[in-house]
This record gives sequence, structure tokens and C-alpha cells, in this order.
Amino acid sequence: MKNTIKEIAGFIVKQVQEESMSGFQYIVSIRDIKKAFGKTIDPLMALRIKEELEFREEVADVQLDEYGFDVVLCTDFAPNYVGEEESEELE
Repeated sequence: MKNTIKEIAGFIVKQVQEESMSGFQYIVSIRDIKKAFGKTIDPLMALRIKEELEFREEVADVQLDEYGFDVVLCTDFAPNYVGEEESEELE
């Protein structure tokens, strides 16, 4: 089960990196995880996934509710992130 939790945490980080419109924050739903892994995520497993995410260097913050994981990445690990200085250069 520990490997599954690490795999799911990696999946969540990748989803945030690929899907975030702001570049560093995104909510990954329990339903999306179930669809990707074919596993039911019970409350204990969700808590273990949250704990695994908290230890990942890419993750600045993670919140868990009954719908999923609200993850904020450190900007160094957010490939779509456009900082304030960069956005001013684009204008």
C-alpha cells in the first residue's frame, strides 16, 4: 500500500503541474484518482496520501476535504508558473 500512496502522490503533483491555470495551485478530486488508479480512496488512505504530499519537496501546502486535494506547489516545481516580474515583461 505504501507504494500505491507514493504513486498517487506523484500523480497528484503531476496533475497540478500540468493542469494548473495559475501554474502552481490545483484541486485534484478523489474521483479523478479513483478513475486513474481503479481504487476506492477511503478516509484513512486519503490522510496517508496527504501526509505523503506534505513530505514532497514540490508541495508548499495541501488541504484535504471530502472531494479531493487542494495542492499548492513551490514555484520552482511549477512549470506553468508566471511570476509577477515575468508577467510584466509579457505586457
